[in-house]
Amino acid sequence: MCPYSYYQIMRQSKDKKHWRYQMIQQCFKNGVKPTAKQFHTSPPVVRLWRDRFQREGYSGLSDKSHKPHRSPRATPQDVKDHIIALKKTYKRVGAEQIRDIEDLPQAPKTMRKIWKEAGIPSRKRPKKHVTKKQPSCRQEAL
Repeated sequence: MCPYSYYQIMRQSKDKKHWRYQMIQQCFKNGVKPTAKQFHTSPPVVRLWRDRFQREGYSGLSDKSHKPHRSPRATPQDVKDHIIALKKTYKRVGAEQIRDIEDLPQAPKTMRKIWKEAGIPSRKRPKKHVTKKQPSCRQEAL
C-alpha cells in the first residue's frame, strides 16, 4: 500500500488516527500479518491498534500519554512543608548548609527544586549594572 514504513508515517503525519484507521480496515479485510507487511510494521503493532479500536472505537486510535500514573519516590508533602519552613528560618543559608545543620536525608538539589516550586527565590542576589566611569573633559583640562 505505501512505500514508507509505519514509523516514518507516524513521525511525519498530522492525522495519525486516519492512518491507523486505514490499517485497521485492512486488518479486518486481509488479516494481521498481510496488513503488517503492507504497512511495513510488525504484527504486534497491528494487533495493538486493532484491539484498542475494538475496545474504544475511533477515539482509541489517538496517542496516549506515557506519563506514569503515580510516582512512588516522590517527596511527601509534609517533608516539603518542613523544608520550606526551614528555608524561611535560615534565610541567607544555602541548601548544603541547611542539610548539614538539620541532618536531612534529602539531596540539596531536591531541596532547591522544592523551594523553586514553592516560589521561594534563590539566595543569590541580582547583580547590579555597573557602568564604566569615564573622566569628563573638564577634569582633564584642569
